[in-house]
Amino acid sequence: MNRPRHPVLRWLLDTLLVPVAVLLILLEDVLWAGALAVLRALRRHAWVLAAQARLAALPAWVVLPLFVVPEALSHVAGFYVTILLAQGHMTAAVTMIAAKLVCKLMLVWIYTTCQETLMGVAWFARFHHWTTAWLAWAKAHLGPIKERFRAMFARLRWRREEAGLRLRSRLRAMRVWMSRRWRAGVGE
Repeated sequence: MNRPRHPVLRWLLDTLLVPVAVLLILLEDVLWAGALAVLRALRRHAWVLAAQARLAALPAWVVLPLFVVPEALSHVAGFYVTILLAQGHMTAAVTMIAAKLVCKLMLVWIYTTCQETLMGVAWFARFHHWTTAWLAWAKAHLGPIKERFRAMFARLRWRREEAGLRLRSRLRAMRVWMSRRWRAGVGE
């Protein structure tokens, strides 16, 4: 995808696409890694391994609906969370967020278990290829932005450490001053 040459169009494109790309990258990197960590912990149980073996043996026409249903429920839950938050129902929204996370966990489990079976479905393989290509494009365009944030946080960390050193030296100087005052007061 070529970027427009006009600065206003470039700014508009960045303004519209960068938040979407950031959310997708966050979803992919953070939630996916978290779900994989949870699944690794669950795989220690024999019943999970047995369920995974049964799931992997299923044909594509059974696996595909099992994959699509949690995805659809996750989107419905996300939409419902938005409505609940807009109406001020925080407890219900938190419950629906938990339901959405469970749906995503199931989705990752089904995907990692049945990836070869799912890729056997032509339209799913095309959609998967298109999605991964789009994510690669988004990551490539977010690279400079991520580097700017890393540099900014590195500068902030250095300043924070420098401020910590200044505070420690001030506290040390105050402690020395107070101990001298205390000794001077005690000695009288």
